[in-house]
Amino acid sequence: MINAKGTTWLTGAWNAGEGAVKYNVQYRKTGDQNWTTVSTVDTFYTMQGLLPSTQYEVQVESVDVNNLVSGYTAPVSDTTGTIEKPINLSINAKGITWLTGAWDAAAGAVKYNVQIKKSADQNWVTTVTTADTFYTFKGLDPLTSYDVRVEAVDGNNGTSGYTLPATDTTLAVAKPKGLTISGANIGITWMTPTWEGAEGAASYNVQISKGGLVLTTVNTTDAFYTFKGLDPSTLYSVKVEAAAATGTSGYSDPASATTKAVAVPTNVDITNKGITYLVVGWNQAEGAVAYNLQWKKTADVNWTTVANADPDNNF
Repeated sequence: MINAKGTTWLTGAWNAGEGAVKYNVQYRKTGDQNWTTVSTVDTFYTMQGLLPSTQYEVQVESVDVNNLVSGYTAPVSDTTGTIEKPINLSINAKGITWLTGAWDAAAGAVKYNVQIKKSADQNWVTTVTTADTFYTFKGLDPLTSYDVRVEAVDGNNGTSGYTLPATDTTLAVAKPKGLTISGANIGITWMTPTWEGAEGAASYNVQISKGGLVLTTVNTTDAFYTFKGLDPSTLYSVKVEAAAATGTSGYSDPASATTKAVAVPTNVDITNKGITYLVVGWNQAEGAVAYNLQWKKTADVNWTTVANADPDNNF
C-alpha cells in the first residue's frame, strides 16, 4: 500500500515476507512500459523525484538468502500531491528602472511563471518564465509602485496558481552627473554643456543663468545642449535635471564658464575709392554688435574715430 505521499514522492509499505532478507521494489508512472527497480532491506520505500499530480503504480517482491524471489505483488496505485505555490516571495533588490523578485523553491517545480504590473493597473500584462528562483524586471519607470507574483510549474506543465503579490517602488530618477563646459565647447556667442546620461531619464531640463538671473530653460533628450546668442566675454552658469514621467531629479550643481572675447574683424580692405573718399570693408566679427573705425592720413599722428561704423561705409 502507499502509506504516505507528497508533491514529488510516494512511500510504499508492506508486511514482512517470511524468509525475506530484502525486497525488490518497482515503480513507474501509470501508462509507462518500463519499471524502475530498487532494493531495500526495510518493509517500506520512499520513491522521490516524482512528478506532481501524477499517478504511479508500485509492486514489490521478497528475496531470500539464496536470492530466490517470490514474484511481484499486484501493483498498487496512487497519485502524488499537487505542486505547491512558491513561498516567501519578496522584492529583494531594486533600482531606478528595475526590480528583482525572489522566492523559495517549490517542491516539484521545474520552472516558474513570474508576472509584473504597475500597482495602479488592473491587468497583469507581462509574464516571463524562468528556471531560477528569482527574476529581474528591467526597463521600468522610476519612482513607480509595481506588483510581482509567481507560480510554480511542474514537469507536466501543471501550475500551482499564483502567489499573493509582493509590492515595491522603484527608486527616483537620479540627478545627472559630470556636468561640464569644456574649452572646446565654448565660443564667442555660444557654449555647449555636456553631462552623463541619468538612468531612467526620458529627457533633461537645462537652465542657463547670467548674473544670478535665469535666462531660459530648455528640454532635450540628448546629454548636451548648445546655447546660442550669448554675449561675448560673459560668465554664464548652467545646471541640469533629469526628467521622467513620474517627476524630475532636481537640478545638479551648476557648472560655469565665460564666453570668449569678441573677435577682431578680418580682411579689412579699401574696397572702393574716389577723389574725396575711401570705402572701407571687413568681414563681420562673431559677437560684434557695432564697430569702431579709426582713420588718419599716413603722415599724421592722431586718429579720427567713427563709432558704430558698418562695413562698406564711406570716409
